[in-house]
Amino acid sequence: MKLAELFDLSGMEKNAERLKKNAKRQADIAKTARARLKMLKARQQLQSVQQNATAQDR
Repeated sequence: MKLAELFDLSGMEKNAERLKKNAKRQADIAKTARARLKMLKARQQLQSVQQNATAQDR
């Protein structure tokens, strides 16, 4: 019996590949969430500036 037959690594390789894909997907989700948060903060800051400008005009 060969060593390769004793240790079937195909399952481990598939699991490692699956974990790698999941990690990439999670990284993409986090990147999207950070970008969305950055946009929301910028929008909030713009609204604050606009409110302050409106208040000063009065």
